[in-house]
Amino acid sequence: MLFASRGVLSSLFTRLSRTLNFELRQEIYCRSIRYFLYICCTMLRVDVVLLGKTTLPYIEEGLKDYASRLVHYCKFELRVLPPVRNAASLSTEELVKREGIQFMEVLKGYDRVVLLDEHGKEYTSRAFATLVNNFTLQGASRIAFVIGGAYGFSDEVRKAFPNQLSLSQLTFSHQIVRLIFLEQLYRIFTILRGEPYHHD
Repeated sequence: MLFASRGVLSSLFTRLSRTLNFELRQEIYCRSIRYFLYICCTMLRVDVVLLGKTTLPYIEEGLKDYASRLVHYCKFELRVLPPVRNAASLSTEELVKREGIQFMEVLKGYDRVVLLDEHGKEYTSRAFATLVNNFTLQGASRIAFVIGGAYGFSDEVRKAFPNQLSLSQLTFSHQIVRLIFLEQLYRIFTILRGEPYHHD
């Protein structure tokens, strides 16, 4: 497990407690936890899975910016899947079904999959950071966050992957959600690392 070394940390902390004052013990412990978070996050693979290319230049520029930041915290990749062929000639139901088949095939190898879905659970940024941290504590080393097409996910995909996240009760286009989510992903890693980016 990625965080197996926490038991070693606790043992060392107990030994130090006999000789050091409380403030110094706390400082050493916090620095140690942050160090192990750094090591474990660099072993973690995080993919954001998308359907179709980003068509708006300003969103594409923003995605590149946050992707370049995220590689300092984990093995990060934007996985862009090709759109369904002849989508314009399909009904909405058939389109979503075919997109679902594509997602199911691609998502087989991940330890944890989180769908970005309007019916999902809402989190604060800190709660979202805790969720990702808990995934790693449970041994996950490959995590996928999935942004669906314009009409969301099929029932089959929702049943297969019960971890579902809603960014807001507001409605966003599926393209701008990409940029909003990457910023949040960057934010949670700065929270886990104890860096001064997030303000409550």
